[in-house]
Amino acid sequence: MFENVNTVIFDFDGTMVDSISVWKKMNFDYFKEFGVNLEEESINKLLNLTCSETAEYSTKNFNITLTTNQIRNFWIEKGIEYYDKYVLLKEGIREFLELLRKNNFKIGIATNNIRPITDYFLKKEDMLKNIDFICTMDDVQIRKPDPEMYFKVAKFLESDMTNCLVFEDSIVGLIAAKRAGMKVCAVLNGQSVDKIDELKVISDYQVSSFKDIKI
Repeated sequence: MFENVNTVIFDFDGTMVDSISVWKKMNFDYFKEFGVNLEEESINKLLNLTCSETAEYSTKNFNITLTTNQIRNFWIEKGIEYYDKYVLLKEGIREFLELLRKNNFKIGIATNNIRPITDYFLKKEDMLKNIDFICTMDDVQIRKPDPEMYFKVAKFLESDMTNCLVFEDSIVGLIAAKRAGMKVCAVLNGQSVDKIDELKVISDYQVSSFKDIKI
């Protein structure tokens, strides 16, 4: 897996941390304030939207007028609160980052999350010392599955695309890394059988836990 690799890049939500259920709860709680009980389909749809897209979706589907800034401010406020209370690191990720650092790998993060939440949680968990660069949704024009985010991380770290290994738990993330010309490892963590099958097709490698990875 690590042959000719000098740079390791991680997705954040669902890969480094168990947070998908928290985003579902955040969206459900927010819309409940407006008298809307979100169905599962809407909750899953909102997981993949930006602030501006969420505002547009709210107006179109629920006749709730929200600005992009209102959505973003809510995400920051509730996101930090919920990440502080409910989100945990994935098993073995702290030790794996320390192992990568010990072996002189460059380490980056590429996430569709926003910077305030990402930075807050990593600082709280004392993880920033083992990360060289973080690229969030706030830092790019187009989010995953576009490869822009991965290009940006590689450029900052002065790494060739072919020397980068990416850990991702989502199809859009794996596609983004593949489009960037990087090796990809799917993190299998309870996705549906159909989705796992698709992840396996797209990825070069698969892991279920970081504690099982050897360098």
